[in-house]
Amino acid sequence: MVEFISTWAEQVVVAVIIATILELIIPKGNNKKYIKVIIGVYILFTIISPVINRITGDNIKLDFNYEKYFNNYMNYEIQSNAITTTNNQNIEDIYIQNLKKDIINKVEERGVKVNNIQLDINFEDYTSYGNINKIVLEVEEDNKNSIHVNEVIIGKNTNNTNINKLDEDKAKEIKNYLSNTYSLNSKYIIIK
Repeated sequence: MVEFISTWAEQVVVAVIIATILELIIPKGNNKKYIKVIIGVYILFTIISPVINRITGDNIKLDFNYEKYFNNYMNYEIQSNAITTTNNQNIEDIYIQNLKKDIINKVEERGVKVNNIQLDINFEDYTSYGNINKIVLEVEEDNKNSIHVNEVIIGKNTNNTNINKLDEDKAKEIKNYLSNTYSLNSKYIIIK
């Protein structure tokens, strides 16, 4: 009888140790509560089965393929990490696209046409995650509502390439507006 109780106690202690180790290595998430239930059933089975075996005389065995479970668990963890990485990248891409559209709309509301936009956004540091580091805009004056008169000068060679370029005051106004809107120092806003 003493041997039965000591064997039974050893099995319970081993089951509790295994359960504790499993709970420590399980990642946080929605599945953790289900795995804890399975671990609890395992401990309960470990506690009750020797008593039932002693009373009925039948031997109840719990065949559990630990190796298969841990291999599957590792595969699921690898797949989960890959999905998380892909989702994070997709979220960052959508954030960048929407931010570009927002900046373009805000600048074009001020009568300036945006030809190109480049953003440098922080996705590394979690304390300032998603903050804009730098905005580079290639713009030109939006001349939809103006009348162009071509100037012809005879005898002079003129290359006036700045016909649609933004004047400094307008560029400064847009820089200040974007600086205030996106909490970014105006020296990190470049307008070409």
